[in-house]
Amino acid sequence: VDFWATWCPPCRAMAPLLEQFAEDKGVDVVKIDIEKTPENGALAQQHGVRGIPNMQLYKDGKVVDTIVGMTPLSGLREVAKAHL
Repeated sequence: VDFWATWCPPCRAMAPLLEQFAEDKGVDVVKIDIEKTPENGALAQQHGVRGIPNMQLYKDGKVVDTIVGMTPLSGLREVAKAHL
């Protein structure tokens, strides 16, 4: 899950990296614009999002890792390696 906002340059820079990551690993990336609706903001708050971009990796319905901030594709792959 990618918690992001349209005004956030690092969030926009992460978008193509996340698309590539999803394609490489055969996983889904769900994007939640934290400012689009009050519900999205509340969801981000419920998930402890304090900084964006904030990418939470889920396995079997549970968060297994979180990446905050701009991260290269190699960093995404490294974090996922332990869980996929």
